[in-house]
Amino acid sequence: MQKKLRNLSWIILIFSLILLTIVFSSNWRDLEKEYEILLSKDPKNLEILFKLLVVYSAQGKLDKAFETYKKIEMIDSNFLGKKAEENIEKNNDSFALYQLAFASYFSNKKDKALIYFRKLYERYPMDDWVISFLAYLYYERGDIKETEKLIEEGLKIERDNEMLHALKCVVYYKKGNYILALKEYFITLNILQKKGYKEIWEFLRSLVIK
Repeated sequence: MQKKLRNLSWIILIFSLILLTIVFSSNWRDLEKEYEILLSKDPKNLEILFKLLVVYSAQGKLDKAFETYKKIEMIDSNFLGKKAEENIEKNNDSFALYQLAFASYFSNKKDKALIYFRKLYERYPMDDWVISFLAYLYYERGDIKETEKLIEEGLKIERDNEMLHALKCVVYYKKGNYILALKEYFITLNILQKKGYKEIWEFLRSLVIK
């Protein structure tokens, strides 16, 4: 009886986490529309551009995220660093946490970014893009074991996540598994072509290949 209750508890927990991820995905789409409308009225507004950068990145829309990142850098190359230093984290405010995570990430404050992405992972363990950025941060630290664990975890959730495949490619390459690295390279390229990305392959290379 106790075993059945424990199993039921796990099923309820997993279902709740999946439901939470679905609900938040819907919120991302609403935020994207809202900020795109605002940006159309004020194209150089850094606050709106930053929020769009967060929204695009969180959804894995890397092409749009990359374009937005370049616009921010052109207007003020110190802006993201300043955002990373802001004290905007609030209890149960997921969007504030995402802002700190991506501001730290894109301003190259990787230790801070790791802290915030860990917190996001605790809240959204079924989000393949949270897992993707977290995996990359562990890769940056040289923790290949944790990187591989997260890659496999993320690909079970979404097998067509290009960032996870790109990371898997470079991990295989670093370990000398060149045939498997080549396989992952072509898988990544195929996903990027399907999504119609133009510049993003170079962006992904800059993220994972040093």
